Amino acid sequence: MERITNENHRELGFFTYSGKLNPYSMPLTIGELAGTICKDYSPKKILEEVFARLAAYEDTGLTPEEVTALQMSSKALKEEAIPLLRAKIEGRLVVLPCKVTDTVYVLEPVFNGERMDSVQIVSAQIDHVTIGGTTGKPVFDLCSEKSGWHYSLEPGQFFLKREIAEAVLRQQKGVIDNE
Repeated sequence: MERITNENHRELGFFTYSGKLNPYSMPLTIGELAGTICKDYSPKKILEEVFARLAAYEDTGLTPEEVTALQMSSKALKEEAIPLLRAKIEGRLVVLPCKVTDTVYVLEPVFNGERMDSVQIVSAQIDHVTIGGTTGKPVFDLCSEKSGWHYSLEPGQFFLKREIAEAVLRQQKGVIDNE
């Protein structure tokens, strides 16, 4: 945005006008503007420009302090976001569905001898995440108190909420019952 005022006289308590409608090469005070006589000069046009700018500012509903705070937070956000955007563009950014140590739920078969008897829902904790291998995708190793380790699970093979695991289990039972 091009400024129409200068702050060079702020300490004296007034601003000067330097907008495009100023007929002179130096900024003018409001008193100088009022006394200027020039065929290309129109105090009405200058006031219209000043009031249009003031109205646009007031339409934001923000105080000058809020505008300054918004500018600072925007700058901080850009500084944080730019490295993440670069990593995404370069294929180095991976967003995980959960963090290490989160509790998740796994569908685990229950065997009766050699025969699978049923499927149960087991809670487990994410122990660590590995990214790489042949797919370059994250795989999760989980540890449960009941059955030990579950290795190299991908999202979709475990559930973040028990309710989702229960719904998937009901759906799987429905498919098996209908076969």
